[in-house]
Amino acid sequence: LLKISYKNQESFLHELIYTSMMIGIKKKIDIQIDEHFHTKNLTQFLKTLKIAKDIVHINNVLFTPISNNQNEFLKKKFKKFDFAVHYSLFERSVSNNFLSNNKNRKIIALRGFGKGLKNFFFNDFYIEQKEHNQKKLNKILLKFNINEIEARALYILHNKAFDKVVISTSNYKNLYQLLKLEKKKIKDKKWKFLE
Repeated sequence: LLKISYKNQESFLHELIYTSMMIGIKKKIDIQIDEHFHTKNLTQFLKTLKIAKDIVHINNVLFTPISNNQNEFLKKKFKKFDFAVHYSLFERSVSNNFLSNNKNRKIIALRGFGKGLKNFFFNDFYIEQKEHNQKKLNKILLKFNINEIEARALYILHNKAFDKVVISTSNYKNLYQLLKLEKKKIKDKKWKFLE
């Protein structure tokens, strides 16, 4: 999955071709168009994509909607594309409404896990919301006697809105814990609280 910006045709093709040469010209690439894409540039982007497909093996194209442009991606002209969204238990760059309106599309959740809750302090999310959510989350953790890693993993790994989740861990112990949590059944009551 290559995250790439689309500012103009030349820079897009340059980055795409360069990456393809690095990983192997015959390998298929999924392209994630970053969150700075202006939806008004779709026509120009489609022309560029047609050129790119003659040069590079493109498997899939995913757009990255965020809260201030998510409604634009609900329009008919984007219906053939899938999405990569920044979404976790603690932060989300799109609303639940956006997810429910895209049930027929593949959605990949990015930043799904990370090292833990404390490593997400990006300005593109809502600082006030994070503080409020942290207080609510602490109550849930106490109620169900689970830790932050378990809560985050259960939420993201069992969220039916996503086809795939991109995670990162700081060590093998966390990875092993994630693999166990992925197989664990989650009770409806616990899920509702997390959601």
